[in-house]
Amino acid sequence: MFAALTIINPWVLDALVHPVAETTLLFFILLSFWLLFRRSRWAYLAASLATMTRYEGAALIMVAFVWDQIEAKTVRQRLLSLVLSVAASIPLALWMWGTYAYWDPTASHYLRHYGYRTCIKKYWGYLWQVTLLNWFRWPIEIKRYFLDRPDTPAELQEMIAELKPWYLTVKIVGSVAVLSGIVFGLRRRRWEILGLLLFIVPFFFVHSLRARTQPRYCMPVGWIVLLLCWYGLQQVWLWLNASSSPPGGSSDSVPIVRGWDQIKARLCRCLDGLRSLRDPLCRHPIAFTAVVSAGQVVIIVTAILWLQVLLGYLVMPLVAGRSPRSAPLVYAAMAMVFVGLGVDLFVRRWRIHLGMITAAFVMTLIVMSNQFLVIYKLGDGQSDKEFRMLTDWYLENAKPGEKLVTTLPQIVSLYDQSIEPYLVRTSSLQGETLEDVIRDCYRQNIIYLAWDSRIGLFKKDAYYLKWRMGRIAELQSRRDYGPLEFVTQLKHTDRRYINLYRLRPQPAPRLIETPPNRRTPLTPTPRPSRRYP
Repeated sequence: MFAALTIINPWVLDALVHPVAETTLLFFILLSFWLLFRRSRWAYLAASLATMTRYEGAALIMVAFVWDQIEAKTVRQRLLSLVLSVAASIPLALWMWGTYAYWDPTASHYLRHYGYRTCIKKYWGYLWQVTLLNWFRWPIEIKRYFLDRPDTPAELQEMIAELKPWYLTVKIVGSVAVLSGIVFGLRRRRWEILGLLLFIVPFFFVHSLRARTQPRYCMPVGWIVLLLCWYGLQQVWLWLNASSSPPGGSSDSVPIVRGWDQIKARLCRCLDGLRSLRDPLCRHPIAFTAVVSAGQVVIIVTAILWLQVLLGYLVMPLVAGRSPRSAPLVYAAMAMVFVGLGVDLFVRRWRIHLGMITAAFVMTLIVMSNQFLVIYKLGDGQSDKEFRMLTDWYLENAKPGEKLVTTLPQIVSLYDQSIEPYLVRTSSLQGETLEDVIRDCYRQNIIYLAWDSRIGLFKKDAYYLKWRMGRIAELQSRRDYGPLEFVTQLKHTDRRYINLYRLRPQPAPRLIETPPNRRTPLTPTPRPSRRYP
C-alpha cells in the first residue's frame, strides 16, 4: 500500500511527461536499493549506471561499499567490495575528467551554482512540500491555492502567512517521525535505514548548498522521507505497546559505533519522561485499549469530516474540468488501497478491527488530498502543446536546413527526430543584449527565433536567469524588432504560447564609390630664388 501511495505522487507523475534526468535517476536509485536489500553484487552496476545520469548517483556506490564493509567477515570480502566500488566509479571519473578537460568558462554548469548562496531552509521546505504536504491538504489551502489562486505577489504572501501554522505542524510531525525511524532503525541494527541515510544526507546537502534549487530535485528521494516516516510511526506504535524495559534498553540493541553505550544512556534519559506515561498504561491494558480506541475514533471522525470537504471541492467543475483524464487515477489508487486492505484482512482470517478501519480512512484521505496537485500538474494532458505546434509549423513552412532557436529543443525534437540537427538552444546564443543575439544568429545562419511564455513570463525563475532570457524579453510583444520579423503566435492557452520571428536576410555590404581620378594639369613648382637678400 505504501508503494501505491508513493507511485501516484504528483511530482513523480509530472516528471514522467517531461524529458528530465530525475525520472531515470529515480529508476536507478530504486533498482540499486532493491539489489542492496537483496544483498546482490549487481547493486554496484546499478549504482554505476546512476552516476551516468547525475552526479548524485555516486552516493549509491558509497552506500554499497559501506554496507559490504559492515557485513564482511574476511579480508577477501572487504577487498572484493573495494575493487567493485572502484570499478563502479570509473564512468564517474571519466565524466569528471571530460568536464575538466573540455571546460568552457562561458558555458553554464551546475558547479557555478555553488559558493555564493545556500538554500538549506528552502530545500527543507521543498522536501515536505513534495511528500507529506501532498498527503494531507488542508481545506483552506485547497480553497486559497487551487480555487482562488493568488494573482499578485502580495496575495501569494498573504496566503502563505495564513497557511504557515499548518505547514509548520506537518513539518514538525514529519521530522519527529523521521527521527524516530532513524533512532529505532539504528538501535535495532537495521542496515537498510543506515543505507538510506548514507544516500539521502549527501543528496540533501548537494541540492541545499546550491544557489538555485527546485522542488523537483526532491522527487528522487521523496520516497525515502515517506518510508522513514512510515517506519518511525510503526516503531513508536510498537514501542508504546511493548512492556516497560530496563533503563539499559532492549536486548536487540547492539553497538554500531564506538561509545554507543553512552549514546544509548543519553537516549534512555530522554525517553524516561515518555516511559513514565507509557508504563502505567501498559500495566493497565484495559485503560490502554480505551485510550487507543478513543484516539482511533477521533481520527476516523476527523478523516470523515475532512473527506467531506475535499470531495465537495473535487467535484466542482472548476477543479474536475481542469484534468478529466486524471480522474481514473483516484479510482485506481483506491482500488490498490482496498486490495491491500483485503489481503491484510485475508491474512487475519477476516477479523476486522478498529485499526484497519482507521487505516482505510486515512489512506482514502491521502488519495483524495493527493489528487488536487495531480490535477494541477497534469492538467488536460496537453502539457507543452505549444512546442508540438511549433514542430508542426516548422515542418510545414520552413525550408530544409533552416535553423530554429528555442528554449527546449529536446521537447521539439521528440515529435520529429529529423529536425534535431537544425534546433539551437536559446542559452547557447552569445551576447548580452538582443542586438548581440541577432548578430550571433547571423553568424550561425539562424533563420527563426522562438520566444515562449513557459520560461519567458517568469522572470525570477532559475532557468530564466540561467538561460539569460532577459536578453530577448522584448520579443514578448508581437511586433517587428529591427531585422526580426514577427511571423505568428502559436497559442495553446492565455498563459502558454510561442511568439515566432524570422530573421531577415542580412543586407550585403554597400561599396562606397569613389569618383574617377581626373587629371589636372601639372603646374611647375616655382623654384626658389637664388638671390640673396
